[in-house]
Amino acid sequence: MKAILDVIRKLRTIYDKKQQIKFLFLFCLIVISGFLELVGISLILPFINVVMNPEIIMTNKFFNFFGFCVDCRIYIEKCVYADCLLFSIQNIL
Repeated sequence: MKAILDVIRKLRTIYDKKQQIKFLFLFCLIVISGFLELVGISLILPFINVVMNPEIIMTNKFFNFFGFCVDCRIYIEKCVYADCLLFSIQNIL
């Protein structure tokens, strides 16, 4: 832990305030991009599950809670749109 703090202190002396702000902004974008990657990948498994077994929408409490019990096509469309949107936003970042 002490070594990490020493490196941070050295970097603070090397870079000026403007560069430190850019570094913090870049770090935040990397964290957001990683989170969006995680969410996008986690949407793939439920999508495959519903495609393989559409009746799961009627029996699963999670799907009923969000109102997907009407039609599995609605869930599949929403999942595809959400995945495309997340991967697009991630690629923009």
